[in-house]
Amino acid sequence: MKAVKFGDKISLFFTKVLDKTKFELLEEDTVVEIVNRDYWEEKANKKMLKIVDTVISHLDDLKEDYNLNHNKNYIGIKKKWCSQEFREI
Repeated sequence: MKAVKFGDKISLFFTKVLDKTKFELLEEDTVVEIVNRDYWEEKANKKMLKIVDTVISHLDDLKEDYNLNHNKNYIGIKKKWCSQEFREI
């Protein structure tokens, strides 16, 4: 806000700094299509799949709680009802 005085009158000038933005989920984030490892071996590069395999192998002590979750748009590591995504950029 800026105030300018002209004689005995004051004018105020306002600058909009931030608009309220509504974020919406993309269709790919709301519709989950389950696929298998073979789908991802054709779609993704081998380096990304090796990283996913390495991460899951480091969870040896907790394997009963963690599983790979192969979906069409991402591979996740699922623990109970929570999934973490690994997306190829």
